[in-house]
Amino acid sequence: MMPAQSQIKAQGIAFTDKELIVESDQSRHSVPLSWIKALEDTPRSQLEDYELQLDGTCVYWPQLELTLSVKGLILGSYIQDGLELLEEMCEPPTTESQT
Repeated sequence: MMPAQSQIKAQGIAFTDKELIVESDQSRHSVPLSWIKALEDTPRSQLEDYELQLDGTCVYWPQLELTLSVKGLILGSYIQDGLELLEEMCEPPTTESQT
């Protein structure tokens, strides 16, 4: 069963030779690296250099300057030109001053 879509958070990311594994707060999801063109041929050392951001809702790879949403990874929206959408989903919310 999928967690509520609005609050999918990762607790960690792991890798095999062919998969990225998202360990969320409620389950574990495997994603073929071949589905994520930006990560497909990346050396393991760079893949493992990641940071969870925005309370675990996004994964950032500083060496690649790449941010992907955990929700997008799990739901598969990274397929077919979804990279821009995933990056937008990880933009920090703006705060408006209330007067």
